[in-house]
Amino acid sequence: MGCYLRAVRGSVSRTAWVEAEALSPDIMLRSFHRVCLLATMTRSATALRIGMPPTLLHAASPVATQRAATYASAASSLEEQVKETVAASKVVVYSKSWCPFCQKTKGLLDSMDILYTAVELDELDNGDALQTTLLDLTGQRTVPNVFIGGKHLGGNDDTQRAAKSGALQELLK
Repeated sequence: MGCYLRAVRGSVSRTAWVEAEALSPDIMLRSFHRVCLLATMTRSATALRIGMPPTLLHAASPVATQRAATYASAASSLEEQVKETVAASKVVVYSKSWCPFCQKTKGLLDSMDILYTAVELDELDNGDALQTTLLDLTGQRTVPNVFIGGKHLGGNDDTQRAAKSGALQELLK
């Protein structure tokens, strides 16, 4: 039995395995806290994936559980960041600068003189984590990921279809 801890940032991960046979739950939780603290202090981790036997999770003290919840809040801050960005602009396009479908979507918006906020995920340090957060929020992994009036529209095909049908103009009113 053991505790597997992994802090992830993009394609880089740090992993720690702690054997639990001879360790008490308190010692395992201290190891977990060290990895979490390292990840949050260095801001090198955008996600923590934790695998721990259920019996050890139930043995955790309320204080340790509260601390673990605090460390997990980094993921929710990315969700809040996405929600704030979407709320701050009428049209938001999560994009990658090299993506031809993103270029088509932004070209369409430019041709219609629609002001938009483009978030270039490939130019951000936390772009991979933001894309994962978008997947959690919208169910869409691909870019472009388009929001109109605070609501998720979809990708390039959805945006092109909405423009042709007139639905895009209706959403902008």
